[in-house]
Amino acid sequence: MAGLKGWVIEENSFPKKGKIEEQLEFLIRYAVLAPNSHNTQPWKFKIEKNKIIIFPDYSKKLKIIDKNNRELWISLGCALENLLLSGRNFGFNIKIKTDEEKIIVSFTKGKVIKDNLFEQITKRVTNKRKAKRILIKPEILQDLKRTRFEKGTNAFLLEDKEDIEKVIELVKEGNDILLKDPNFIKESINLMRFNLSEVNKYKDGLTYKSMDMPSTPAGFGKIVTTMFLKPKYVNKEDEEKLRNSSGIIIITSTSDEKKDWVKVGKTTQKLLLKLTSLGISYSFLNQPCEISKLRKKLQKITKEFPQLIIRIGYAKDISHAPRKEIGEVLEIVQNKNKK
Repeated sequence: MAGLKGWVIEENSFPKKGKIEEQLEFLIRYAVLAPNSHNTQPWKFKIEKNKIIIFPDYSKKLKIIDKNNRELWISLGCALENLLLSGRNFGFNIKIKTDEEKIIVSFTKGKVIKDNLFEQITKRVTNKRKAKRILIKPEILQDLKRTRFEKGTNAFLLEDKEDIEKVIELVKEGNDILLKDPNFIKESINLMRFNLSEVNKYKDGLTYKSMDMPSTPAGFGKIVTTMFLKPKYVNKEDEEKLRNSSGIIIITSTSDEKKDWVKVGKTTQKLLLKLTSLGISYSFLNQPCEISKLRKKLQKITKEFPQLIIRIGYAKDISHAPRKEIGEVLEIVQNKNKK
């Protein structure tokens, strides 16, 4: 599968003696493996001398699911965290500057800093399959809770049964609202790749394998999927997934602006890489965070701005999501002063 080649990176292929532009391009190979909103890969990268600039790609905007680009900017934060981990792994000191339209990451030579989270970048995968009903051992939960998150963000593991029931009901209420919107149905269907030919053509979106569906002609797949994108079917499936999970985590922030969404992305990626290192699978059920009135209800539980809902547990392995070629998302500005 063409879109999966990016997940294979030989660490010892890093161009130690190469130009800075070549070294930074190598780091971007890790950045694009970050989790992102519905695998839209909503980013563009530019290399200028010793800087990587991350831009939002608003052509990938999800107008119904992500009206204010919140999840888009969280995706950029996830990519940024991968850049930081890979940059330190290959001996760079790093400075970050975020404004309303971009993230500027500057690299200078420094010491190699090894981090086990870096080793998980190419292993991490979002797994939508139903988890086995297995409790996570207390010592593993303690290890997970020791993960260091970005200032102003939190990851709440729900332990109160009443709160868990409230979240399940909010997810179902979110489905009731979204699945009655024909524009949401259209947007969702457009994200789906129903066969290998589509996966290789687009190298993005939600693949038939990630959805545990058989390969079908695109037209047929759209018809069948539309028939089952109904609240009664989706609610039953989502409730089973949540009840079979070993836990529910809500990522939050103390404020709710672009800079906070980037921090949320960094925290989220740290958490997901830690889960990967512990052999715990995860997936997202963000419906209550995507609808304003439901997000306010969820905030009564978290006391902070809820950003993402993650279910965790132990599920059967699933393949990675495809990624676009680096050349499709990267621009290198040549240094005219160099001879």
